[in-house]
Amino acid sequence: MKDYIFFDFKLNYLLEALKILHTEEKNEMNMNLLYEYILLTDIDTLKIYKKEQTITPNNDLDIFMEIIDSVIEYYEINEEYERCDRLKNKKIECQNIT
Repeated sequence: MKDYIFFDFKLNYLLEALKILHTEEKNEMNMNLLYEYILLTDIDTLKIYKKEQTITPNNDLDIFMEIIDSVIEYYEINEEYERCDRLKNKKIECQNIT
């Protein structure tokens, strides 16, 4: 049951993030929520993302990194470069998952 709940949360997060990024819901509150979740995502979750394909043929880690790229773009436009640097570091962490 615990795995199912985690899977459901993970899928919901990815879907909600994609919805926010591809609609008019890109407001400060939603982007801050995505930012915080990205930074709080631990290595174990990233490894699970690498193994799973819940939405597309690509693994969920690829989707997660696309979300990171979109959030970086948002913060670059708003000139919040410290946040961009933290997100870039997270992306490097994702790229190093084996």
